[in-house]
Amino acid sequence: MDSQERDIVLIDRCLKSDQRAFHELYQHYSSWLYALCIRYSGTPDDAQDALQESFINIFKNLHQYSRESNFKAWIKRITIHTSLAQHKKKNAKVYRQMTEEIAENDAIHTDLLSELDADEILFYINKLSPGRKQIFNAYYVEGYNHREIAELLGISEGTSKSQLHDAKRELKLALERTASIAQQQAL
Repeated sequence: MDSQERDIVLIDRCLKSDQRAFHELYQHYSSWLYALCIRYSGTPDDAQDALQESFINIFKNLHQYSRESNFKAWIKRITIHTSLAQHKKKNAKVYRQMTEEIAENDAIHTDLLSELDADEILFYINKLSPGRKQIFNAYYVEGYNHREIAELLGISEGTSKSQLHDAKRELKLALERTASIAQQQAL
């Protein structure tokens, strides 16, 4: 029995609430997913939290897994999403620095950025489409290059570059609209 077949058997048992199957699935993938979490989370404690939350999400959504797709890739995506979400919550300061870097590189008015707090910046980042937001975070927060992002997400490098460009453009437009509204209100 190959790995995918073994996973399917375990998934079927998990869907029947077999506690031993949950444990086996956890034992089989926890080390590998922990290594992924540490890369996204930065600290062992944060990685452990992300791992636990990832397994909660995996088990909670197991009924949505499509047997035609690769299970390992499916849980990897869930873990990346979970780790990024937790990391974002904990690191609002990183978002401010990242947005300021974008402003310098893309001529967003820096006075506007100085008036925004981290929650407002996070608000605009969270309004990005899920794909753009994921690539934006992987590139700016985690420091991945486009090749690494493409490999992690199973997309082409060109798609990663295009999505990042679109995310920056969308963020820039949102910030410029905010600046325009703020200027009108000041008059």
